[in-house]
Parts: sequence; structure tokens; C-alpha cells
Amino acid sequence: MKRRKLKNGQVVADAPKSVPMTIDSKCPKKWAFVDMETGQIWVHKSRIPKYKNYKYNDFFAADEDAVRALENIVTNMIAERMGL
Repeated sequence: MKRRKLKNGQVVADAPKSVPMTIDSKCPKKWAFVDMETGQIWVHKSRIPKYKNYKYNDFFAADEDAVRALENIVTNMIAERMGL
């Protein structure tokens, strides 16, 4: 079985076939997906379904605001774990 190395050095198994991952949400803008192998961050464009070009899988690379939000979340998680 093929393996992949994540940014933190952890080695994980690579599945023989693609695995679908879905999240249903009334607020897709609040979600971010992080590729822990490449470090890429993807967020939803959050267009309203009534618009002509809307796609449920409409993602793009995270903008500066999304990256700052993730930085804040991770910083707070680390502080909580360290008891700060």
C-alpha cells in the first residue's frame, strides 16, 4: 500500500480509491479544508444556490481572511492544551 508523508512528519496510508468526503451546511463559508500533506487550505465561495452559476463543490484556495481565522483557531487550541 502506498503511503504519504504529512507536513508534521506523520506517515499515513493512501487508499486504493478516492474516498468522497462531504459536509452539509447552511453556512458553507464557515468551513475550511486543510490538505495536511501539501499545506493547501480550501474554502467555499459561498454563493447562494439561487444564482445561476452556483455549484455545491465550488471551492478555491483560502484568502488572507480565512488563513487568519485558521491561525486564530489553532493558536487558541494550542493555548488551551498548554493551560494558558
